[in-house]
Amino acid sequence: MSPPASSVTILVARKACSKPPCAKVLGELGKGIAQRRSRAERTPRGQIRAIIDGNFDGHQVSQSVMKTWLAFWASSMHRGNLQRLQRVNDRRLYSNLCFQFRRCLPRQDARDAARGLAALIDGLWLRGALASETLDVERARRIAYDYLDGQLQGADTFA
Repeated sequence: MSPPASSVTILVARKACSKPPCAKVLGELGKGIAQRRSRAERTPRGQIRAIIDGNFDGHQVSQSVMKTWLAFWASSMHRGNLQRLQRVNDRRLYSNLCFQFRRCLPRQDARDAARGLAALIDGLWLRGALASETLDVERARRIAYDYLDGQLQGADTFA
């Protein structure tokens, strides 16, 4: 009897996602977002757009980096050290989004908006990574920006 597909995936992912490449792409993501945020408007909208842009940066959507991310995500379900890195990455995205939304939305609305946008970013990225054609970065950004604008509609004017 052959191993279940998930076992095969884990074996492939372990080989493809040794700690250095995963740590490298995580570090590059953080650095890219930080650079974009430092140049962005200081408004919640400007800062959140910088976070969106960093997640869809050209480097983050290159074929080699996308393969590393997919291997990382697959491995993180089964390896504690990678699971910990994934939790940190998830929490960082949520925390940064929530902080910015909280500047102009009530607490629960900010939390919901942050969860929704984080899920949207991950979903757009994942669907793009799994598609046979190249991820349409501009379309992904536009969809995320539309979500952002919808969440900030009617918020304080400084948003």
